[in-house]
Amino acid sequence: LNVNNPHFLIMQGRITKVLNMNPMEILSMIEEAAGTRMFETKKQAALKTMERKQAKNDEIDRVLSEEITPTLEKLRLEKGNYLTYTANSTKIERCERFVTAYKYKEAVDSLEAEDSELKSMNDEIDAQLKETKELTEFIQSKEEQMEELRKKKGGEMTRAYNTAKKSEESLSKDLVKLTTIWKNKEESMNN
Repeated sequence: LNVNNPHFLIMQGRITKVLNMNPMEILSMIEEAAGTRMFETKKQAALKTMERKQAKNDEIDRVLSEEITPTLEKLRLEKGNYLTYTANSTKIERCERFVTAYKYKEAVDSLEAEDSELKSMNDEIDAQLKETKELTEFIQSKEEQMEELRKKKGGEMTRAYNTAKKSEESLSKDLVKLTTIWKNKEESMNN
């Protein structure tokens, strides 16, 4: 049977063959005669191609879900961690700069305070040295005055001392005389 012929005919003697066909074979022959058989084969080929493509698509989905998606999630997580790390590093660096600036400012303030304190101490030392010098000069002048007074009084005191000493000696002699006289009189009264 040549179904590709546009004038499809069933030849004489073959009709019994057609009549003895089961329903599926008859359907097949009618489909061939109508030209739908060719489309059916193309449909089957397309379905097989679709099945192969679907299998490839399923394999790609499997690879995506089992290998690429976890790797992608891991990379996203690492990216998030990296961004967090860089943000924290930037914050730490900024804070370190603030701390350094604060320490510098504190050191400058401390230095200025110590400079002013040193200046006031130096002024106080200068004042103390000046006062010490004045007091030393005052003491020296007083000592000179005392020396002059000693010299002046020394002459008067020496004369007064010598006079008092002479008086004491004469009184002492008189006392010894009187004591001796008294003892003698007492002895004479007791005897």
